[in-house]
Amino acid sequence: MSSYACVMEQLFDLPAHPLLVHVPVVVVPVVTFALLWWVVIRKYPKGFPLFTVVLSLIAGVGLLLASSSGEALVEAFGYLREEPFVREHIKASESARLWGVVTTVLVVMGYFAKRLVGRVPVLATVSKVVLVAALAASISASGFTIQAGHNGAKARWIDIQFESNR
Repeated sequence: MSSYACVMEQLFDLPAHPLLVHVPVVVVPVVTFALLWWVVIRKYPKGFPLFTVVLSLIAGVGLLLASSSGEALVEAFGYLREEPFVREHIKASESARLWGVVTTVLVVMGYFAKRLVGRVPVLATVSKVVLVAALAASISASGFTIQAGHNGAKARWIDIQFESNR
């Protein structure tokens, strides 16, 4: 096992994955709602776009950390990989990670394109297209994050029930 996997396996002497998954579970849907407000409603407080960028960066990093800690957990308990709920959880979390990173990249691009509109007028259209794409990616990331969380909880709950019935 790599030293990185060891670090991601435990956090404050607790299993890292159950702690780290709460960051994307909370923040990814909040990013979706923030983008919806920024792109569709378009009446927002000053600094809201930067706030959305920071949230999307937190969500992206949170998804990467949750994935890494999950991979370390599966590496530590290899037999888990064969469980149906765990396989579904892994599949959904890989999709959530992909769409979360795409969202983060698009939000950052859209933010900077919007800031440069005064200097390069064509960026007004570009920023709108990029932010709409970010919203679509964020909706996908939210859906897969919710699905991954649900499957992960089911996998853990079934494991607990199995252990208690021994």
